[in-house]
Amino acid sequence: MTNSSNRGSKTANSQVGTPTLSILLPQLSICTFVRSSGLIQDLRQFLSSDRYILTNFSSATELLHFVEQEKHQLDCLILQEERELLPLVNQWYEQGTLLPVVIIPAESEPESATPSSEGDRQTTTYLFHPAEVRLPKVSANML
Repeated sequence: MTNSSNRGSKTANSQVGTPTLSILLPQLSICTFVRSSGLIQDLRQFLSSDRYILTNFSSATELLHFVEQEKHQLDCLILQEERELLPLVNQWYEQGTLLPVVIIPAESEPESATPSSEGDRQTTTYLFHPAEVRLPKVSANML
């Protein structure tokens, strides 16, 4: 039996009456919202193995529709931060759509200053939810 999406499927191969089971590793479904062509190329190269299904959107409307339709099959979002992102994230949050997310800073975003602190306390703001992962400013050759 073969599952076309390969998500945790098993295959049975019979040779001379002895079936052998080989377990296919599940594919991770990753959806990206990245407008930088260099960053898109880097992500495609980095996530090019058969382990990943990578879907990229440069349109916020298309991304919103895709996430609504595929939220139960998505494993992770990779989002490049920009002004169009906040309304999308707010809509997902209001609908109860919470997915693992990696946020990449906008290309034009300046290096972040040291967070304000009171003693050892630092204030942290989240774009989506507390489990989001924020990458530092990346250059094209870091991926």
